[in-house]
Amino acid sequence: MSIKEGSKRASAKSPKLKYPKGIVVPESEIRDLAANLKIREAQEAALCLLVIDQAAQAIEAKESDNGELNLRLIKQMAGDEKCRRTRRIIKAMIAAIEQGAEGVVAARMTITCFIEFAFEYMPDPGIAARLYNGKLSKIRRTAKSSR
Repeated sequence: MSIKEGSKRASAKSPKLKYPKGIVVPESEIRDLAANLKIREAQEAALCLLVIDQAAQAIEAKESDNGELNLRLIKQMAGDEKCRRTRRIIKAMIAAIEQGAEGVVAARMTITCFIEFAFEYMPDPGIAARLYNGKLSKIRRTAKSSR
């Protein structure tokens, strides 16, 4: 009977998402942060988050064997961040990234969400890419010299 078939489908377990809204913290927290930053602070936070996005993208794409270096770069960015609320969001992104692919996507969506709330336009990603490459090179040199 069709009723039996329907009840079987209803009882089947669907996979539970770790990030049902697609972001690592509540949207209200991101909106509050973006709304309460001065323009210069929002620009600095956006640049920091775009560098983290570059690192997360490299982890997600598995372009290289530098996943650990990229994660270290993100952790360093969290440590360098002066704004406590931004640092908290970055730490939530780190925890998500360490959980795997779904967490990486959620972290990147969190960054996009912040940018959308903070700006009508996105800061130049070329600047973030150059900053990312410079910071990754510095961490790479430090890692080589500590061996």
